[in-house]
Amino acid sequence: MTLARDVVFLHIPKTAGTSLRTALETALSAHVQMFDYGQAEPKTTPGVRRLCRDASSGGTARSPRVRPVFLCGHIWAADYLECFRPQSFVTFLRDPVDRVISAYHHSRRHTDDRRPFDEFVHDPEHRNLQTRQLAALPLAACGFVGFVEHYREDCAELGRRLGVRLPHIRTNTKPLVQRFGRLGVDRQAVAELNADDVALYGEALRMRNRRQARADGIAAHAAMAERRLCDERL
Repeated sequence: MTLARDVVFLHIPKTAGTSLRTALETALSAHVQMFDYGQAEPKTTPGVRRLCRDASSGGTARSPRVRPVFLCGHIWAADYLECFRPQSFVTFLRDPVDRVISAYHHSRRHTDDRRPFDEFVHDPEHRNLQTRQLAALPLAACGFVGFVEHYREDCAELGRRLGVRLPHIRTNTKPLVQRFGRLGVDRQAVAELNADDVALYGEALRMRNRRQARADGIAAHAAMAERRLCDERL
């Protein structure tokens, strides 16, 4: 799928999105850039939803739209589908259990939340977040869905789809047990609490595998055709 002119990066927390956001900001510097990380965040563009509605309608009489938009944030797809086509949306997913564990450690480091893991993981705010942020946006309609577990390959593919070269991105690829130590987490129990995310992740991964198989098939066919052409010339 070719990405639409506008780019909406739906940044799901703890999916290495901050690194990708920085890369996209650089690569899409010609776009009008807007951010929505909530009213309390300094990064958020004042009046971002109104500005996006104006942009989707072609701008205003005084300021007609002449540049594409790059929107990024911890947004809900349903809030911006009236402003942008589904093909404009880009997101990255992560194994749901790993994402929750990472979110727990992030909360411990950066907030006053000191609840034990078992309480944290049962909080509805932290369950099935990937599914909830993407609600109303079918995966098949989304412009691009990447995976933290295939970060380098998928960032390279995203760059090709956008027609830009994304700057080199470094992420912490160490296993969670090396980074945070052992929590004694019952992964099956966490997966059951996030069953919707597990299903979403599985569906998206199957889509990626089919896409990769098609690309490999096309490449193999092209290579075979080239060999036949070389043989005919001999």
